[in-house]
Amino acid sequence: MDKVSGRTDQRFLGTLLFPSFILLTGIGSLVVTQIGWAHTLTWWSALDGSRRVLLVAAAVTATFLIVLLLAVRLRTLVRFFEGQWPEPLATLGRKRQERRRARTTDFEKRYYLFPTESLMPTRLGNVLRAAEDYPHSNDRYGMDSAFFWPRLYSVLPDSFRAS
Repeated sequence: MDKVSGRTDQRFLGTLLFPSFILLTGIGSLVVTQIGWAHTLTWWSALDGSRRVLLVAAAVTATFLIVLLLAVRLRTLVRFFEGQWPEPLATLGRKRQERRRARTTDFEKRYYLFPTESLMPTRLGNVLRAAEDYPHSNDRYGMDSAFFWPRLYSVLPDSFRAS
C-alpha cells in the first residue's frame, strides 16, 4: 500500500500540482504586469506580516482547490482533448483531420500520427489511437495494448519503469 500511495503522490505532483502551480504563477505574473510591478510592490510592502501570510495561505489553498477540481475531472478533460465529442462537432473535427492526413508523409500516417482505423477529431486523439492500434495490427504483435499494457507494466523491472 505504501508503494501505491507513493506512486500516486508522485503522479499527482508531477501531472497536476506542479503544472498547475506554474500556470497559476504565470497568470499571476501577467496580472501583476498589467497592474504594474512598482504599484504591486508598493502595495505588498504596505501590508503587515499577518496579511501577507494570509494572502500566501489563500493563494496556496486556491491552488490546491483548483488542482483537486482538475483531479476529479481529469478523465473528462482527457476525453475532451482526445476528441470524444458529440456527433456534429466530432464530424467537423474528423474532416479537419482528414485534410491534415492528406498533407502528411506515409511514415507519419503509418507509425506516428494517425490510427489505422477511424480518425479522431483531435491530434491528441489520433496519436493515442495510433499508439493503441500499432501493437494490435496483424503485422506487429496482434495484441490489444489497452488490455495488456497495465498488466505488463506491473511486472516490468524497476529500472525499465524508471527509464
